[in-house]
Amino acid sequence: MEKLSKQQINEFQQKEAELDSLTDDRYKLDNYIELAQDVTLCGNESELKLLKERDWARKLLVKAEQFAIDFFDYKQLADAIAFGDILGEWITSEWIIDGDNNRALYEGVSVSKNDKDWSRKLYKKAEKLLVELEDEWIANEMLNLATSIDQLYNYFPVFIEKDVEKDKKWALNLRANAVKIFLKNIKVNPEKATIEQVIDAYVKLDK
Repeated sequence: MEKLSKQQINEFQQKEAELDSLTDDRYKLDNYIELAQDVTLCGNESELKLLKERDWARKLLVKAEQFAIDFFDYKQLADAIAFGDILGEWITSEWIIDGDNNRALYEGVSVSKNDKDWSRKLYKKAEKLLVELEDEWIANEMLNLATSIDQLYNYFPVFIEKDVEKDKKWALNLRANAVKIFLKNIKVNPEKATIEQVIDAYVKLDK
């Protein structure tokens, strides 16, 4: 596995210093996230992250969080943390899946519980900011948020059942609320909606 070259390190350090000194905060969140991606994706295969590179990228994402303002900012940052492209680690692991000591093999990207918990906090902040969106956008973005939360248990360690159940319930509630909002927007009482109306609302939202 190749490490970052001295030239790359110097280049990224210079970019970070330039970002730190910018007085215009509008694009800092995007730029810190982009730099974190560069740090972990350059110099080695994308699925294999060096510990030193991940630590540097994590510090950049911490800086990015300072400039999160609205729903889209918090969701974008949470996605960057949760999806494993930046902070994930490629692993091969075996674990017991039931009481009979049957074992399963996992080979793929692992996102640490600490990083997942960090992204959960950011998703919660994003959820609270949904109300600031235009009415016609809330239902769609609520559904998009649920899809992002689904990703939390797509990456190892998926066997933390308590977390998985909470995430699934959270995503399900968001989808249910999104459908209710959509129905209200088309002047249908969610409490009196038929099954066909509910299904049609979800299909239209999920396009």
